Amino acid sequence: MPRTYRRWSHPRDDEAPRRPSRVTWPIGRSGERGCVVKATFATVKVANVAFATPAHGPSTTTHLTGCHISLRPVDQRGMDSGRTRLAARRALVYLSARFAAIRIMTAWARGKRKALLVLAVAASAVWIGLDRWLQVGDQIASIISGMLLVGVLTVNRVRRFLGLGANVSNALEQAAATTSIRYLGEAAPRNFVNRESSLKTLNDLLDLHLAACRAHRIPSQALVMTIGGMAGVGKTALALHWAHQVKDQFPDGQFFVNMRGYSADGRSVAPSEVLERWLRQLEPDAPLPDTLDALSAMFRDILATRRVLLVLDNVSGEEQVRPLLPSVGASVAIVTSRDALDGLAGIEVTTAESLSELTPQDSQRMLTAIIGQPAIDSPESIARLARYCAHLPLALRVAAGSIVTKSRRGYPLKTLIAAFEIEEHRLSRLGSGSGDSRSDVRVAFSYSYQALDATARRAFRLLGLHLAAGSTIDAYVMGALLDKPSAEAATILERLEHRGLVAVVVNEAAQSTEPELRYLAYRYRVHDLLRLYAGELILRRRHRRERIAALQRLTEAYHGCVNYAFTMQNKKNPMVDIEYVEKWCADPAGRASVDLAGSPTEWFDRERPNLLGAVHAAAAARPRPRYTAKLACSLFYFLEIGGHLSDWAAVEEVGAEAATASGDRHDRARSLRNRGRFALVKVLDTQDRLRDDRVAHSVDRTPCREAIALLESSLDLYRKEHRQRGLRRDQAGEVTVLRELGDSYRLKVDPAAPHPALIAAAIEKYDEAADIYATLDNENGLNSLRLALGIAYVLEDPEDRSGKAEELFTQSHRYGTMIDSGRAQHGRLAAYSLIHLGELRHQQGRQDEAIQCYREAVAMLRAHVPHDHVRRARALALLAQALAESGARHEAGVHFHEALTMFAARGRSHEDEASVVTLWLARHGIDDQRNA
Repeated sequence: MPRTYRRWSHPRDDEAPRRPSRVTWPIGRSGERGCVVKATFATVKVANVAFATPAHGPSTTTHLTGCHISLRPVDQRGMDSGRTRLAARRALVYLSARFAAIRIMTAWARGKRKALLVLAVAASAVWIGLDRWLQVGDQIASIISGMLLVGVLTVNRVRRFLGLGANVSNALEQAAATTSIRYLGEAAPRNFVNRESSLKTLNDLLDLHLAACRAHRIPSQALVMTIGGMAGVGKTALALHWAHQVKDQFPDGQFFVNMRGYSADGRSVAPSEVLERWLRQLEPDAPLPDTLDALSAMFRDILATRRVLLVLDNVSGEEQVRPLLPSVGASVAIVTSRDALDGLAGIEVTTAESLSELTPQDSQRMLTAIIGQPAIDSPESIARLARYCAHLPLALRVAAGSIVTKSRRGYPLKTLIAAFEIEEHRLSRLGSGSGDSRSDVRVAFSYSYQALDATARRAFRLLGLHLAAGSTIDAYVMGALLDKPSAEAATILERLEHRGLVAVVVNEAAQSTEPELRYLAYRYRVHDLLRLYAGELILRRRHRRERIAALQRLTEAYHGCVNYAFTMQNKKNPMVDIEYVEKWCADPAGRASVDLAGSPTEWFDRERPNLLGAVHAAAAARPRPRYTAKLACSLFYFLEIGGHLSDWAAVEEVGAEAATASGDRHDRARSLRNRGRFALVKVLDTQDRLRDDRVAHSVDRTPCREAIALLESSLDLYRKEHRQRGLRRDQAGEVTVLRELGDSYRLKVDPAAPHPALIAAAIEKYDEAADIYATLDNENGLNSLRLALGIAYVLEDPEDRSGKAEELFTQSHRYGTMIDSGRAQHGRLAAYSLIHLGELRHQQGRQDEAIQCYREAVAMLRAHVPHDHVRRARALALLAQALAESGARHEAGVHFHEALTMFAARGRSHEDEASVVTLWLARHGIDDQRNA
């Protein structure tokens, strides 16, 4: 029968003494996976030694045959490190002694002196007997284990001499250590890039902290640092990378624990459990108190006189981590969390690092380091992959790992990268399907989402309905999505920011707003991959009603914002839905949301991706929100003046379909008008381009016919609607269409060969429009019409012998420069009037007056229309041309080159105008003068 050695197991302080049982010694790290060993020897009777926790009993063993020991991990909980070491040493001493008995004679024959010493000491265990040996105590066991391992080389020689397996050798080396566990337990991350600034901050703080500890005999305040950021941004990687760099400076121990604050089952690690593990490792024989506060106080007392490094990873909140933080002494704690941990700031925490995604260059470095030579050979493809991963470290690692695996099976790199291009499939590509947050981006995001309360979850889902890539959102729009007041929506956005699901963007220019609306100064950005995840959530079937209702509120809110910005930019424009704006303005948060952007055009530029996304989302929804057509048709003005013609075409297509489906005659009339305007703009842009009089050129005027047909249909619907309902909005639509019909007839005229009938038709439509503008008391529309009518008179008489055109240009300019709220009420109209007035005076030979008009036009465009770079470049070129002709060649050269730079910045769309400027430079010899 195999012999089984028995002993009394040591009872815990809160337990009664147990009956003798099989020898049970824990081995392994606290709270991790221990080992169970069963040893079998060919020449000796079987000896069973089970390593397990006394509270849990022996566990399943692995078999060992001959002279090789294999270790298999089993679950261990509540193990104490000091007893673990002692038990391991005792067991290994006994096993070594049994091996020594087998080979003692061989050792003598070979003259292995060190091995002979080891074997002789170990053999004493056999002679005395294990039962008595175990009673010798901790000190003798430590001495004997130290004698076993005189040095690392001796261990290897003993292993070879005795024929022991490598696992026994490693176990002997670990047993020889007389201090507590001093390793992090987690390997340093591979392919770690960037974070130089964060690493420098951590190192500088550590150096200052240790210097302060050395300078004072009394313990200084412990150093506690936090690393925050969204899921997958590399918080754990940074903490472990830094910890492995500095671990040698902490001789009393380095501890790592995953607090599981964000996990699949939502069950985080209790701080009391961590404290019990660590205290048993730091003070094996000390009794442990029962309460969390007492455990924390004991832990802090111990750390006050030691230098220990603590890495607390994946923390869910302040309450989970606060009891684990040292208070005084040389110890250092570094905490990682998706949570902002604001409650620790300034009290327990010395500094807080917040990580964001990597730079494009560092993203490519990481991908290249993992993928290898194929990435080096295809830098453009790697740059695209980095963009698809939105520079998130976790996504980069997952994507690179997938590519490496599939490349080995023969897939080409470019094909693999192209698979990430489709947004709808991107998150699926960035996951292994294993459900492991370390290898699946969607799973990592889900832990943060599941940790939210129901209201915050709903808010996060709705962000996927609204946000376009790279855009931001404020509390007003969030309130519309949630159907809540803006102030409450601001609080919800703060909760999302606290959890690392959005990032705050501060509008510094908006800090001067009223205190009650100060929260609108903050806008929030969602990482692109988080945006895709939110979009997946909101598109689930069970959220259909929520999605449709939110889209309805969003389109209504944006319709108000767009029309309010429209009327602020272009006072009393008849196409503004003024009745709706008056009701919408009852909420001051909506007005502030637009006003805080600085100007209506700046607001639109910021919101344009979101507005376009809202229109397309509403068009795809079933049932379609009732304001879909209205919102789509209200965007034309800002899309036109911003030059976003491709976006405009797409939006008008949506508006036409939505208006037809709704059956609303007003919406159909407005859609037809917008499409007619779009056709007209093609010719307007061509006509307004810089041309050289000495170079023949032609303009395609066929879009004018398309515009006239659409506008005539729109005019008919507006008149029917006005006759039936008598609403002001339909009369405003009618006058706008009449004005644009006049533009269509005018633009059909070739200035080189004027067509009197077309000019007369244009003037007739303008006169009809002027009567309605007067009826509506719309000074803005009337003065804008005067500019168009003046251009028609110039076509009729290029030298304006009657003076009608000059008078009309002067009137429209005067109106545009009238001061309203501290600025010109219509700077764009004033600038355009000055440009046409300058051209007229240049044509009349009044050169000095023409130059003055151009100067004022450039100044007006700079001050009031700063985003209209093309129009300003044209005005600069006309000014330079007039200056050059008057002999002011140096000043002309300055303006020529500024205009040329602005045209070049617009790319190929304005190459022809840049060529005209280059031609004028050469004609006046200004290039040669500049080079000289």
